[in-house]
Amino acid sequence: MSITLYKAAEDLRSVLDQVDTDTGEMSDAYVAARSLVETKAASVVAYILSQEREQRMAQDAVSDIEAQIGASKRRSQSLRKMLADHMAALGITKITGAPMLSASLQVGRDVSVDIFDPAQLPVWCMTETTTVAPNKALIRTALEDGLDVPGARLAPANRLTLKG
Repeated sequence: MSITLYKAAEDLRSVLDQVDTDTGEMSDAYVAARSLVETKAASVVAYILSQEREQRMAQDAVSDIEAQIGASKRRSQSLRKMLADHMAALGITKITGAPMLSASLQVGRDVSVDIFDPAQLPVWCMTETTTVAPNKALIRTALEDGLDVPGARLAPANRLTLKG
């Protein structure tokens, strides 16, 4: 059976009060329990670092794939526009090639909105979006300068640094 870090830490806490009253030294049980906690904690650190590396690699792969998809979409849009422009310029409305391949151009069929100068649009044509979020850097500076900021306070925080 493999012991967990939780169990090892519990075992260490249970021997913390076992001090040799003559010498003031910790018991052998304490030394063994602390060594086990350190070994288990090192394994947890290694696992965390491994997981974070995998996450970064997966995120990089996702970013690469998203870039490839974007490039492919832009290429398709460019080729679609080029084909439509050439068909319109030559007066061609239908092209058929190999079985199941065809292109048809319907000139003037659809209507789209072309915003050529957004500054001229009236206010009722605009959508307003507002994002409100606490500015933690500003709040921190104010609190450190001694200002009272209702709803905020400076609180001690732990920092865990992992190396591997």
